[in-house]
Amino acid sequence: MSTLVNDLKEKWEALKAENPHLRIRNAAAELGVSEAELLATSVGEGVTVLKPEFQNILAEA
Repeated sequence: MSTLVNDLKEKWEALKAENPHLRIRNAAAELGVSEAELLATSVGEGVTVLKPEFQNILAEA
């Protein structure tokens, strides 16, 4: 993980500890990043990256 991602992860974790009921969109706004950037700090820890296979998935439906 890059230094920028680690820094964001630390800030996000600290903000969650201070405000446990804070919504991710509000946290993202406060930190000046997108919700997706905050989610990306936890890939592999309960967050899964989706594969862009939408046409195949929709064809199966």
